[in-house]
Amino acid sequence: MQGDEGPYMNDSGDVWVPRTVPYLRARQVAKSGPEIDSWCKLVYVGKSDAELLGFSRDCRCDEVCEAFHTDDGETDDDRCRVPAWHFRIEER
Repeated sequence: MQGDEGPYMNDSGDVWVPRTVPYLRARQVAKSGPEIDSWCKLVYVGKSDAELLGFSRDCRCDEVCEAFHTDDGETDDDRCRVPAWHFRIEER
């Protein structure tokens, strides 16, 4: 896998960094994205699989992850999901 190390964020305060990035570096990357100031903190949630759009070479999604159809007619919506470090921005 290859791609941008992030951070990948949503409007709910979740932040993901691909697990190809070592944990201590991932924590720095996660802090670099959001505005962390005196009213909030970055909390480690755990390891997860996340839709990091554009990170994987197989991902062709732009704004939202789209289901891909395989040759046998099944859908493969895990194509954009990659192992990630999951953090969350919370109020102090």
